[in-house]
Amino acid sequence: MDITGSMLVPTWDGFLYTLVIVEVSCRYLVERLLHTKEDVGVTVRDVLAMLERQSGLKVRSEFVNNAMNTFCHHNGIIHETTIPYTPEQNGITERAIAIFFKMVQSMLYTANVSLQYWDEAFSYAVHIRSLSAVTGLDSVVPYEAWTGRKPDISHLQVFGSLGWAHVPRQVHRGKLESQAVKVRILSW
Repeated sequence: MDITGSMLVPTWDGFLYTLVIVEVSCRYLVERLLHTKEDVGVTVRDVLAMLERQSGLKVRSEFVNNAMNTFCHHNGIIHETTIPYTPEQNGITERAIAIFFKMVQSMLYTANVSLQYWDEAFSYAVHIRSLSAVTGLDSVVPYEAWTGRKPDISHLQVFGSLGWAHVPRQVHRGKLESQAVKVRILSW
């Protein structure tokens, strides 16, 4: 698992960081948006607890801080670390993060939307990656390897697609006023 670092542009609701957690055996991905780095400990604890509940297995973690060490110790989690400044040792997560940011860059540019929507693009990129074939898994995608169910991809759409949103009758003023406004669809 890894924190990808600070974004230069805060999201429209103030997020500056993203946390990516990779369940290594099946490449299942979980991402969480963070306002501050101090949110990492609680967020990691919550995500690891969720993964343990879903899988019925104990989780091993690479994230290091006092709160994380205490949490792992109290919950019997094997806590392995990498050598500082050697992202090569955490290759699966580092590669995933690099892929996500190229996806986000492409999605924002293609949709022609403000950089403050990087969080929507990032979350969608992680979701798409969980539904896509990856090296190391034969004939299943990470979502299926994790849940045991084939994914339904009918909800996928092009990020930033144009659409129309209905304006309720109570809001528009008269019979000739627009009953819909043009929008870009960013979330899934």
